[in-house]
Amino acid sequence: MPVIPILPSVDSSNALQKIIDNQGNNSATFQFDPDCHITITSRIRLYNNQEFDGHGAAFELMEHARTTIFGEQIPLIGSKFSNNITCLKIHDLKFKGNRDTQKYIPDQKSPWGKGYHTFINLGVLKNPIPSNVTDCEFYNLDFSDNLGDGLTIYGGSNIVTRDITGHRGGHDIVCYVCVSGGEIARIKADLAVNAGARTRSCFDIKIHDCELNGNTGIAYCPGIQIESITPNKTSDLIEVYSNKISGTYGPGIWIIGDVPNNGIAQVHHNLLANCGQMPAGNKIAGVGAVVYDGFNVDLKNNTVVNSKGYGFLAGTYAGGTKYPYKATIRKNIIVGTKVSNYPGLMSGAALADLTGRYSISASENCLNGNVTNYHKVTSSSDVLADPCFMGPDNYHLKSMPKAPCVFKEGYELGCYDGTIGAAEYIPPYPPAVTISQGTPELLKALVAFWIERGDIEPSDIVGYKNMEG
Repeated sequence: MPVIPILPSVDSSNALQKIIDNQGNNSATFQFDPDCHITITSRIRLYNNQEFDGHGAAFELMEHARTTIFGEQIPLIGSKFSNNITCLKIHDLKFKGNRDTQKYIPDQKSPWGKGYHTFINLGVLKNPIPSNVTDCEFYNLDFSDNLGDGLTIYGGSNIVTRDITGHRGGHDIVCYVCVSGGEIARIKADLAVNAGARTRSCFDIKIHDCELNGNTGIAYCPGIQIESITPNKTSDLIEVYSNKISGTYGPGIWIIGDVPNNGIAQVHHNLLANCGQMPAGNKIAGVGAVVYDGFNVDLKNNTVVNSKGYGFLAGTYAGGTKYPYKATIRKNIIVGTKVSNYPGLMSGAALADLTGRYSISASENCLNGNVTNYHKVTSSSDVLADPCFMGPDNYHLKSMPKAPCVFKEGYELGCYDGTIGAAEYIPPYPPAVTISQGTPELLKALVAFWIERGDIEPSDIVGYKNMEG
């Protein structure tokens, strides 16, 4: 594949597009100088089998971009083709949208989510066919300060997006629509108007190792959204794992379907802290860590801390369904659930079903410090005790005797099970500890140290044996 150098003298989208068009419908790698700064005043379109190798170069949308050029659903970067798009690779680039200077956008009071100024968009909005966009990869990209999405794929297969940063986005950071087979990994974003990662009517997608911060004062959104509401389309095999989501106004993870025969969404080994901060004035009650309806769900080994609204809710956030589904809920830690700012029925419950349609199997969850633990959910073999976190903002479990959520079989409850962050199982000491030598002062100091460290309990001490006679 030929390598075409893009020098700093190429400073506009028009100049860049001429270089792309000179290469024509042939494979090429466009290798940017790190000092390139390209102002986007026109659309940029790639042919198949082409690559943007950015080396840290920057793209910036012009101020006051006219909607005659960049209208709704018109991306800054796209394909020359609407069908049979294949083998595009875009990486190591920065994108800035100058959203505060876009005076030509209609409805300036609420311009979000309408599809203006999405950075990268492939496929056909009104006809997203799963085989349309194939074998594309996007990584090491920075999306900031725009009104639309960072990246959207409408209909594709084998799409990989990884190592993305986002700030002040106007809609989703990454969105897959009707994608079959793909990955969204390691998004690190400050959330704004919509999700960090979103799938719609997708199949076999993994979303993992993202860090999504909703503590921005404008995060009216879920951190991750799994959606299947388009008639005659279903979703299945969505796996959401090893993500850290905090401070969202809406749910940390929202799973919503409104068609029959959706498959399963697996949600495991995620840490969700302080989600559900929706202001009371919006009058939305169904917030919390995970809110689901219209999918079969498997919620396993998640750690949920200080949600407002609900820990896990089968119910409505901003839409629901009439179809019955199943949920399995096991080996999670849910602590400190509070009443939401706009309370709904049984707000503050760790596990709640407000649908009446879900068949829920729940077991071996740690529930502690919630307003209530259950509402219309029956769970067995639960741990109703403090899980013993390492610290106020450190949700690893302590390694100590009598740790309530760490088991000798080699597993623990919560999100760190099976990872390098898992606690060590330490068997409880016998009811009496015999210390056979040392001065009384030394022995008392040792015992005090062991109690403070959590090795033994004060009740384990029967007495001291002074070997000095």
